[in-house]
Amino acid sequence: MDHTEAALRAAMNGRWRRKRIAAAVDLAGLLIADGRLAEAEPVCRFVAESDHPNAHAARRDLGLILTEFGRFDEAEQAFRAVVKSGDPEQSPSAAANLAQLLADMGRPGEAEEFFLFAMEAPNAQVAGVAAMGWGNVLRKQFGRMDEAAIAYRAAARNDHEAIRHAALTNLASLLGKHFAESEAALREVIASGHPDFVPMAMFNFGTHLKESGRLQEAASMLRRTLDTGHPEFAWLALENLGVVLRDLGQREAAIAAFRQLANRGNAGAMLALADELAKCGQVVEAIELCEQVAALDPSGGEISVGGIARGKLRSLREARGRTDV
Repeated sequence: MDHTEAALRAAMNGRWRRKRIAAAVDLAGLLIADGRLAEAEPVCRFVAESDHPNAHAARRDLGLILTEFGRFDEAEQAFRAVVKSGDPEQSPSAAANLAQLLADMGRPGEAEEFFLFAMEAPNAQVAGVAAMGWGNVLRKQFGRMDEAAIAYRAAARNDHEAIRHAALTNLASLLGKHFAESEAALREVIASGHPDFVPMAMFNFGTHLKESGRLQEAASMLRRTLDTGHPEFAWLALENLGVVLRDLGQREAAIAAFRQLANRGNAGAMLALADELAKCGQVVEAIELCEQVAALDPSGGEISVGGIARGKLRSLREARGRTDV
């Protein structure tokens, strides 16, 4: 315990109630910043039950702590109390928290009014987070894609950089065939250089280009994604790059991409590599790859990875004059 924390704890045990509450406000902030949520909970509760100007903020912090601990019913009560308070700053923030909590609890219908209320918040970050959350609920839980796009567009107009870029990325993914707007959104995210969103935007842009038949541009964008070294999107880009290179007739480069993925145990890449090797006459290695995939999924049906591998094995063995499947 450092000197500051010790002094605050001592002040909380002091004679004057007002000073005890003021010390509790500072101590709660210190504990939350340190990630010591279990210790922060009773301190936040003490402030929340007072008449201190920070009481509503403390109750909202309490709701966030309870959410983190999985005590969702208590968290809901805390957020609802702050929303009901009408506090001009904390009420919209708590509404956004409550809306997301309700959506995560499988109650999106109840969440709607709180998302919409929070989207009108004067605080741009709160409004943007609410618009993003509502867009996600409309898209994933209701399937109301046009309305989800409207929510994402609202978030994309936000002054908060991270929110805007996340919204543009989601909007571009949602728009699909509306490629002109999707491309503009993705280009803005890529131009931002934001490390959290650029790899995803590059990958999405590359796949959009691939699906629209702009294969040379797709290959370039997927290579740029690969160069980011992102632990998820770089490998997804490599898989798509192999397909693009194959479709461009660049078989050796496609084989190299598929082989790199196959060496990581990617079953789809192993089958794609087997196809390309078979076309080059390297049937023995193609059979070995299919056998490996079939062994990974020994009981799968015809449309499973293992079933597809066994189908390829029959074709390859027949091509070599063997039918012993």
